[in-house]
Amino acid sequence: MIQKFNHESFIKELQNSSQDLSPFYIICGNEFFLIQETVDSLKSISRKKGYSGYKKFLIDQKNSNWVEIFSSIQSISLFDKRRIIELNIPTGKPGKYGSENLIRIAEKIKKGLGSDICIVLIISKIDNSIKNSQWLKELFKVGIVINIPTIDSVKLPIWIKNRLYQQGQFADSNLLNWIADKVEGNLLAAHHEILKLELLCPKGKLNNADAQEAIFDVSHHNVFDLRESILLGKVHRTIRILNQLREEDQPLPMIIWIIGEGILDLCSLINRKDKFSISSIKELKIFKKPSKYCCISIIKKIRSKYLVKSNSAFT
Repeated sequence: MIQKFNHESFIKELQNSSQDLSPFYIICGNEFFLIQETVDSLKSISRKKGYSGYKKFLIDQKNSNWVEIFSSIQSISLFDKRRIIELNIPTGKPGKYGSENLIRIAEKIKKGLGSDICIVLIISKIDNSIKNSQWLKELFKVGIVINIPTIDSVKLPIWIKNRLYQQGQFADSNLLNWIADKVEGNLLAAHHEILKLELLCPKGKLNNADAQEAIFDVSHHNVFDLRESILLGKVHRTIRILNQLREEDQPLPMIIWIIGEGILDLCSLINRKDKFSISSIKELKIFKKPSKYCCISIIKKIRSKYLVKSNSAFT
């Protein structure tokens, strides 16, 4: 049975466990900062458990030193009795030869690596083709999976609230939403801004004026965020994203094309019989990363406009 954790529950599990590390962990997700935070926690806890060695390998479709990787897994070190081997696949695509070797690693783990080696596989990008790949299915059977969530604009205020709570501070919803606007799209910078509040503001409830004076605008957006914001009817966010794209000299034709594509997709959705279904919105790829919140918001807008239009035809 596959053991699955999110990054926070995984770190707590490691901290509270007196047992040795598992022989194999799979860390997957799109948030680089949270991936790195999870890996750093694993390193810190592993040192306390006697793992002194650490080797890191980058795996891609062209250049991967599999001879050295297997040598590190199989060999006995004179200096580092217990060690961690990190295998990082930033693209999520190891190539044909890499896929075969990852299946070989899964077979070795089934037979037993011993308690002196822990392999950590990091996959930064996972799409449907990767999820359905044989090599990942085989690895999932033998590893503990840590899913790193994507912190979108809807989840960000809650994430900020939890981070503030960890350092003994809390804020009202207005301040949480304000901070989220200033740090959206840049989770590492968001982390630094939250740590700054710990240094500059006392514990307990944050004073809105003091917190707003301490926080810098470190948000980062792209043209897909602009399209999403327009389709969801978020006027202030749309203006803010437009100003940022203009400061970054984003080409105007690209912005117009992305917005136009979104409008055409929306028209296609309205003309479908199943226009009120979340699956239709995801199928048409109206949003780059469709969250349930985005889908429900669009459905509500279409339903209200559609019903108003239908009722007006009978008056």
